[in-house]
Amino acid sequence: MIPVNYVAIGVASVVSMIVGSLWYSPFLFGASWMHLRGIDPKKQGDTAFPVKDLLIELLITLVTVYVLDILVIVFGAVSLRATVQLSLLVWVGFYLSALISQTVWEKRPFGLLAINASLRLVIVVIVTAILGAWNS
Repeated sequence: MIPVNYVAIGVASVVSMIVGSLWYSPFLFGASWMHLRGIDPKKQGDTAFPVKDLLIELLITLVTVYVLDILVIVFGAVSLRATVQLSLLVWVGFYLSALISQTVWEKRPFGLLAINASLRLVIVVIVTAILGAWNS
């Protein structure tokens, strides 16, 4: 088994969740995202805090960061250049391709693709850089 650093995985996961929260906040892309999804922000104000959804997202994030840590270790991606290269490969090969397919088949607006895909790019670069630095 490949020895991973669980502290690094935890820190990178928390950072990922913070970046995602900021990304979809009203300060950045939250309003545009809601508009493109057809969500009325006035109606959203009455709903309960999505604890279950956030817990699921945290679990998914932990799994993703765990796998990224294994990739960083296996490929020896500990320099900034190597982590960015690995990040771009992961983003194009998995995130971007899946999001484009989802956008096309679900007939979603491409603006939504831009918001979601750019978040995934930012997160995968930051997380991989954190893991690479921790593993150097």
